Amino acid sequence: MASFVPPVATLASTSDDKPAACGTYALESEQGKSGGATYYCATNRLYLYERSPQNWCVGKKAGGKSCKAYDSKGWHFYLEKQWTKRSDVTLTFGSESTSSTDVEAFAVECRYSNLAGGYKKTDRVECDRPVFRNEEKSKDLWLAPDGQWCFADAAGVDEEGDYDAFLESAEGENAASPEVADWADQHVHIHPVDIQAIEALHKSMEGDDSGYKDPDFVPGPAILDAAHGDSQWIRAAKLSGPDHEPQLWDGVEPSDIMQGALGDCWLLCALSAVAEFPGFVENSLFKTQEVSPDGKYVLRLYDAKARKMTHVTVDDRVPCGKATWWEAPRPLFSQPHGNEMYVLILEKAFAKLAGGYGRLSGGYPVLAWLTLTGCEDLSIWHAKDAGWEESVVALEEVRKDPHDYQALYTQASGETKASKDMFSYLLHCDQSNYMFAGSINKGTEIEKQRDDGLVERHAYSIIRVARITSVPGFIGLVQCRNPWGNNFEWNGDWSDRSPLWDKHPEVGKEIGRKYLSADDGLFWMAWKDFSRIFDTVQVCARRMDAPRGTHRGVGSRGTTPMTSPVTSPVRPRKAGAVRSETAVEAAPPSVDADLPPPPQHHHSMEDAPATPPADWQPTRLGISYRPCRLAVEYVSAGKAYRKLMPVNGGADDTPERVLTGLERDFGAYLDFEEKLSRSQTLRLVEMRWRRCLSTSP
Repeated sequence: MASFVPPVATLASTSDDKPAACGTYALESEQGKSGGATYYCATNRLYLYERSPQNWCVGKKAGGKSCKAYDSKGWHFYLEKQWTKRSDVTLTFGSESTSSTDVEAFAVECRYSNLAGGYKKTDRVECDRPVFRNEEKSKDLWLAPDGQWCFADAAGVDEEGDYDAFLESAEGENAASPEVADWADQHVHIHPVDIQAIEALHKSMEGDDSGYKDPDFVPGPAILDAAHGDSQWIRAAKLSGPDHEPQLWDGVEPSDIMQGALGDCWLLCALSAVAEFPGFVENSLFKTQEVSPDGKYVLRLYDAKARKMTHVTVDDRVPCGKATWWEAPRPLFSQPHGNEMYVLILEKAFAKLAGGYGRLSGGYPVLAWLTLTGCEDLSIWHAKDAGWEESVVALEEVRKDPHDYQALYTQASGETKASKDMFSYLLHCDQSNYMFAGSINKGTEIEKQRDDGLVERHAYSIIRVARITSVPGFIGLVQCRNPWGNNFEWNGDWSDRSPLWDKHPEVGKEIGRKYLSADDGLFWMAWKDFSRIFDTVQVCARRMDAPRGTHRGVGSRGTTPMTSPVTSPVRPRKAGAVRSETAVEAAPPSVDADLPPPPQHHHSMEDAPATPPADWQPTRLGISYRPCRLAVEYVSAGKAYRKLMPVNGGADDTPERVLTGLERDFGAYLDFEEKLSRSQTLRLVEMRWRRCLSTSP
């Protein structure tokens, strides 16, 4: 039987002088980057992770090599620039952190703007738990009679025992508090709010600002996109709060780079690819090597018009969302990892070159690499028929306005490759330490989310290409990263939770796959699927000095600062430059999308008939626990129903066999031709069924 992973961990101290790392950590991933479980504390913004069996660490990055505390025959904390053992600190695990009766307020992160925000405890009680109210959005968060935490316009049931709900946690958990309830299917994150700590953080950001102010890039609506003209500007060094020292970087890694509310995935994709090479960002791009006391930063970037590296100076004031009582201001655009600042500074430097943040919405990775590296050997490969055709960047056109990242002019090179030859070429690019990226430009809709987990008109970093020799007839794998840094990942063959890893463990061993990736945007896929779905690959043929992916610290195998552009031999260009019309410009799923009016959820839903009515329309698919059942909720003739289907299977079964058994027993409700998606249902079973086994009595 699968081992049970507790949903909550508490690092506690009996001393009044408790370390800042102490707090309640909620389970984020059962198997994270370090191989073991990963927990996150929203109060101190730190991760608790198992680096090796029973070897726990606390740090700003999940699975990071540097940490703030570790457990080795007692807990040790890095205090006042030295390690100190604290015998007063203990780590405990449990199914509940604290009762909601002990919490004054919660912060809710959700993709739906009419539910996200702060919820304060009220005097009302439902099911022995307090009701929390978001006055701004006129929404309640409360525990319903069936044990689910719910979002609704008003808490409570009517005379018939029915109630309305926008979203509900997993069925039958009876979680003592909403932050430990299971919201995975709803993409909801909840954490308790320390109102006094938030007030202290707000206060630390106030006061006179005597730091450096860039006279050539003045904060204001003119340099923002239209949707964020009334933002507040806060120095990046202050975003970490009074209890955390700001850092320019803490080991540069692709996982540092996450997209915000700006459509600059092309830029962050390019940065993520560059971050694969240890030392390049730190030693080649930044002339300023540490946190600047006055907020002034100087970077080395390439000016294609002048054909030389130039210094670009910016201050560290970044646009942030408005402060609220329940949350500290956050950067609007790129999101810092912990208290690192370098991504914010780089994005601002690009915005200055382009003429404003709004000018970064939509662009091309190859143009970002031109500015970052000075390499002028840039190509774009397009899928056509059963092969690939190459175009090259028309540099003479680009030099006219090298920082117009939304305009790309290319010329056909006449080079073509069959699918297998294209894979060999990308393998050569990987082995040569080139940078490359892929995108799906088949559709016209920006940010279209596909059933296979991928996103159209969106740029992905290509992290690695691997030829597989352990499976006869299998060409190889491609590893990609979505700059959103979340769970929008490929969900087909060789994805994070694909059963093929268990079927062919030799493949994981061959490529050195040591862990099951969390929902971090990083995934593998077979070349046959990549070449079928992705239709554009962009390549920067600069041979980077350090091997990709070692990440052993700043400059450990580092590069030297660039004094002139480094280019590979550029092939002759043909006449006739053409402007490309397929810029990628997708931002993460909008937080401004409201839900439709909620359906009524009746307690009689368990009485659904053996076969569904002719007009039935599914509204939700989920898995409930104790006992383990697949649940299909649907509406018919204005009423809502829930069909519960027992999941019969043991620890030795596979998710595919479990789903096949359900199709056999409940085929009418599992209509994968018209009503439901089989791939999504299988993914749900893969993600949740093992937990069902571990929580069943």
